[in-house]
Amino acid sequence: MRTAAIIAFLSFAGTAGAQTIVAADYIEPTERYAHGILGDGIEHAGLEVTLSDGSKRTAVWPELVVFEDTKSCLVDLDGDGAPEVITVETHENFGARLSVWGIDDSNGFVNLAATGYIGRPFRWLAVVGAADMDGDGHMEIAYVDRPHLAKTLMV
Repeated sequence: MRTAAIIAFLSFAGTAGAQTIVAADYIEPTERYAHGILGDGIEHAGLEVTLSDGSKRTAVWPELVVFEDTKSCLVDLDGDGAPEVITVETHENFGARLSVWGIDDSNGFVNLAATGYIGRPFRWLAVVGAADMDGDGHMEIAYVDRPHLAKTLMV
């Protein structure tokens, strides 16, 4: 039996000048990961967010990692009123993982949490969404682990 992945989520204290993420887009198209699970050979090396003041922050992965998805999800996961960004990241040797990005208390764009990689290349996952699914007051993230193989819903 497979157990749910656990993501340790880091919380940052807000400051008066804190900005919030209002948009997130994948940037820097690349063909360096030849999985093509989304119908083409294009993935993205970078993630760019637009903040509430109009400024932008970016994160760009080195050679072995790509963002393997069509659109990231913006959801307030920690209840502070500001959304975080849920992404699918894939390592060339270890496959996909779920990752959460956000703005820290100095308005820096940082990786806040991630699951472990699936463990093999050409293994993918698909984000379903995020909500308080069990009524405990905490947000959960749902995704399908290996939609074409395992077909396992993870929360």
